[in-house]
Amino acid sequence: DGFKVDRFDHLVRYTAADAGTEGMIVFAQLRAGHERAQIEEQMAYFRALRQNFEWSVYAFDRPDNLQELLLARGIAAGAAETFMLRRLPDSAPAAPAPTDTPWHIRRIDDEAGVRDVIRVQATVWDMDLDWVGTRLLRRLRGAPESLAIYCAYAAGEPIGSGWIDFPPGSEFAELHGGAVVTAWRGRGLYSALYRRRHEEAARRACAFLAVDATAL
Repeated sequence: DGFKVDRFDHLVRYTAADAGTEGMIVFAQLRAGHERAQIEEQMAYFRALRQNFEWSVYAFDRPDNLQELLLARGIAAGAAETFMLRRLPDSAPAAPAPTDTPWHIRRIDDEAGVRDVIRVQATVWDMDLDWVGTRLLRRLRGAPESLAIYCAYAAGEPIGSGWIDFPPGSEFAELHGGAVVTAWRGRGLYSALYRRRHEEAARRACAFLAVDATAL
């Protein structure tokens, strides 16, 4: 949602439709002997649009030294991520659901709730993520069945968040936005947010859960 998708033989490119939103390149299989030219082509494309973009580099991308080529061209490396899948249906998450917790988790379905989710995200990642809120709110209004958003609260303050995407026609449910503010980590809240999304994916009979996860 909110992107134009170009599927080339050598990569997939997402161009953002909304101002302030980043584009993205994934699944590169650059042609041998043309790697630098194909990198330059994508940089020139986004430069002409004045749009920032992320180039996600996976272990199965080609060439094997793609990350080195991008770094040499001046593209900054972000935090390492791990792409993970979990097959469904399976047993419920092993950790038991905590009882008598100092927080409660709410399913978000309004603008105020989305603002709370973005407060958590901005605190955790220390960056302006209003564009994420704009996209989430648009989807809640236009296609509420395509996602489920959750926010955790303690004493009325948002302290954790996470949402799950259900792309139409796909058997993959995609986890996004799992985050807990520093003061509330290590108490089981992240697992509780995961559990709610796992249960939602199982309820919808999805075949897989998918996530790009960081160590943070």
